[in-house]
Amino acid sequence: MEALKHLLNITLALFMIGNMLDMGLRLDARQALRDLRDARFLLASLLWGFVALPALAWGLAHLLPLEHPYATGLVLLGMAPCAPFLPPMVDRARGDLGCTAAFMLLAVLVIVAYMPLAVPRLTSGLSADAWTIAKPLLLFLLLPLALGLGCAAARCRVPSGCIRSSRS
Repeated sequence: MEALKHLLNITLALFMIGNMLDMGLRLDARQALRDLRDARFLLASLLWGFVALPALAWGLAHLLPLEHPYATGLVLLGMAPCAPFLPPMVDRARGDLGCTAAFMLLAVLVIVAYMPLAVPRLTSGLSADAWTIAKPLLLFLLLPLALGLGCAAARCRVPSGCIRSSRS
């Protein structure tokens, strides 16, 4: 049973890293940055993703008769407004990958800065410092995204190598 737990942890880490790397490879960074300049999009994303939803999760965790670990999990989930599997879901739904990429880029950057500061304040009984919280966020989210963006940028410097795959 212990081996299955380790295998699950490894596959989960690979799944997260793979999705963020894939997003970085397929992300049109200029388009994402252009979308992030849209004040309405940016304000709505920040307010809903990092104020309203964490507040709702915190409120539910205190209103519902949840055991402490479940309440803490609910608050942590409320603080992360998107999941690593969002891009494949939007792709399958034939949604706007540009907007999704902009939101994911915003979410990753804000989560890496926000969670290490907010988690100890919003969760009681958690004894983790900011660096302990930031390390996996950097390793599983920001680093694969940056690596994918770097590889995509290097590929685009080659005259015939700037082809991005997307579903029509």
